[in-house]
Amino acid sequence: TENDTIPLNPQKTLRHALEDEEFSTDKRLAHPEMAFAGGLLYDWLLGLAVQNKTIPRSAIPYLEEIWKQSLKTAQLAYHIGTALKTFKYQNYAFASGLALQIGRYLMASVFTASPSWTDFLTAARKARLDEFHPGFLIQERKAFALTHSEFSAFVVSFFAPLRPMEKAIGFYQEPYILRLVHPDLFRLSVILSVAHRLSSIPPEKRRVARTVSDL
Repeated sequence: TENDTIPLNPQKTLRHALEDEEFSTDKRLAHPEMAFAGGLLYDWLLGLAVQNKTIPRSAIPYLEEIWKQSLKTAQLAYHIGTALKTFKYQNYAFASGLALQIGRYLMASVFTASPSWTDFLTAARKARLDEFHPGFLIQERKAFALTHSEFSAFVVSFFAPLRPMEKAIGFYQEPYILRLVHPDLFRLSVILSVAHRLSSIPPEKRRVARTVSDL
């Protein structure tokens, strides 16, 4: 707003949470309350940007872009999860997909000096390194001392409704790390990894190399 204050109108203050909950309900997805929680994370960060000026307002459009893409990831993660016979974290699949890329927004907001997050992504594209390439992770940690997935997990760890999925989000680029220590979170992390990859591919071109039953 013009005064840099958070509006009291819930339709504005809780816009992402309410829209995600409505989306989940309209699509007849289970656990709409978790969709609300996932959207609430975006509203909370938006509130920080507006009210406390902790995050640059110039980064807000990037947050909206990530939210729209994450909604696709969330829906895919939910449907992949429902295809599994036994999956402990099915109620977290949709919300996990929503929260997965929140670290990208924070990286862009925090790392603005050279080398900035934007500079890093540009260099990675030129080198043809996608975020699942080992070289991407190595260079990301070298430049910023953490990855965007670790940043996402760090924020989620402070957000009680989403805290149980912290590790699954933090290791979605390298889910094999969880396989022996936490098999259930490993499955969620793999689901998030696959869903995120598929979310940027047109539906008619999507292919999954392994069936989800292999999880």
